[in-house]
Amino acid sequence: MGEDEAREQALLEELRRSIRGGGGEAADPWSRARAAAAEAARVSADREAGPGARLPFRKRLGRRLLRWYVEPVFEDQRLFNEALLRLVDDLHAQLDELERELGRRG
Repeated sequence: MGEDEAREQALLEELRRSIRGGGGEAADPWSRARAAAAEAARVSADREAGPGARLPFRKRLGRRLLRWYVEPVFEDQRLFNEALLRLVDDLHAQLDELERELGRRG
């Protein structure tokens, strides 16, 4: 597992704990929706066959070949998803700032 994957896994686990109520930050709808979007943004060709499942050699080989073929597209999709989530975060921060400014004026 690479450094990026380990960091992503740690982030996903932190988000899962927040969603389950382990963190006070995820109490508002924005935080819950943002956490769900971050979890769904990580697309991959890797899928588990299921607990205890042992696939035949040809299926394992087929999955590896398919992963080799589609993983570059999934990487592009992950980059797009991450950029989009950063943009949404920036827009949300700007909206919060504007709401605070309006609150001070009004």
